[in-house]
Amino acid sequence: MARTSADILQLAANGGQAATVPPVPGAVYNSPFDSANYTPYRNEIFFNDLETHTEIDSWTRETLINKSRWCFNNVAPYTAVCRNLPMLVVGPKGLMPFPATEDREWNELALRAFNMHSANRSAFDLGGRWSFTEAQRYAYLSTLRDGDHFGVLTEAASQAGMMAFYEGHACRNKEARLHQMAATRWQDGVRLDRHGKAQAYQLWGRNGRRMIVPRENMIHFCSPERRGASRGVPIGMHWFNDGVDWTELKLYLKTAAKLRAQIGYYRTTSGRPTNGEPDPSLGFQSVNDGTDESPEHVLVKEVHKGVEILSTGRQEIKTLADDRPGPNTMEWLDRLMVQLSMGIGLPPHIIFYLSGLGSAEVRLVLQGSKAWIKTQQQQLVENFCQRWWVYVISKEIKRGALRRPRDPDWWKCGWISPSDMTIDVGREGSLKVKLRENGMLTLAMWAGELGEWWERLQDQSLREAARGARRRREIAAEEGVTEQELVAYQKGDVVTDSMPNTNQ
Repeated sequence: MARTSADILQLAANGGQAATVPPVPGAVYNSPFDSANYTPYRNEIFFNDLETHTEIDSWTRETLINKSRWCFNNVAPYTAVCRNLPMLVVGPKGLMPFPATEDREWNELALRAFNMHSANRSAFDLGGRWSFTEAQRYAYLSTLRDGDHFGVLTEAASQAGMMAFYEGHACRNKEARLHQMAATRWQDGVRLDRHGKAQAYQLWGRNGRRMIVPRENMIHFCSPERRGASRGVPIGMHWFNDGVDWTELKLYLKTAAKLRAQIGYYRTTSGRPTNGEPDPSLGFQSVNDGTDESPEHVLVKEVHKGVEILSTGRQEIKTLADDRPGPNTMEWLDRLMVQLSMGIGLPPHIIFYLSGLGSAEVRLVLQGSKAWIKTQQQQLVENFCQRWWVYVISKEIKRGALRRPRDPDWWKCGWISPSDMTIDVGREGSLKVKLRENGMLTLAMWAGELGEWWERLQDQSLREAARGARRRREIAAEEGVTEQELVAYQKGDVVTDSMPNTNQ
């Protein structure tokens, strides 16, 4: 038997126990949460299903994707969100791998093999569109816009690892009815086991062909915050209606400005005519005798680069003034963008603009955004980057293009993120140098903030020092001087014959 709204409210107020007495307006149910107590105007809110895995059906997902695509193509603030966030998380160079096994020689070989199959679009993407770096950025963008994105682990004719990418709308059920989906355990294009773990995915190609991909071969780009759900939702799910309002209001303001431009002036009179007729005004057709001496006559004379308007008698020409858009309207438009940022979890200044903030406020905004950015980077590493590294390296070892390492933990790999944002490189750099000198900042921490791997940074520094020492010795021998003489000359010291000759 279907329940009415009153039955549902009473059921919720009594902890799920059926009630025989309907709720009475003004009744209080003594919940420690005031928002759970009954009020006649607020308790009509009813959430359809508290089970997250059944919260979104095919119609809801398709509607959200359609609205997201429309806003992405037509609403500039939403487009800025989808395009700016990947650059904040991935940066221009992407997240870069650094092998971390004990076999140093193998690390270099593995990194070279990985770059050979990841930097080249034709060797990485089955569709030939993206490199590994571009896939991080654009797949993440597609995830924000559509809710999720899919990458299938596949291989080339040479058995080298490759990727095939599919947009979120390509994953859907073949069955159209709910009881059919429940019988086959397919939910929103994903087959789940009894624990809710994904087992396989249904992907549909452009030719209408269905492909079943096991989870071992699938990289699913989506947000993990909705644990009970098998899929993600567009990042602007809360904002699409506001986006339509933002667009409509902008259209109305443009229309008003165009109309104002077409009606540049209007006529008024300084006093009423003696015959009692109304004053000539905008929209009122006055009658005159056609002579220049007529009080209501307006003479329009064409002049160079404009029009000269001459009036006589009681008439006065005024320019039509319009103060639209007013400050309240512009502030409301800005508030709609703030609502978009709040739903994402970032300050609006970091996405749209930093103007109007002081240096301390900008630092606070950047510092508050770093935690969000680091979280997104970690998700990208665990969900995509590390899996792709293990897949490519294992395929290279299997087909004999890369030897096995002496370290059994061949899969170990670190990932270098882009350098942190800053507004004062000199000030922060000087502080870090002092912290480094006093041992309060390790080389690994410093290199990580620079977007470099600390071992690579240390090795390069030592190699530069070793090369400098070797070249100094070689150049001193070529020029017939001692190293001490060369060093003394560089320092501006006086060279004496008592200095020992180290070249002998």
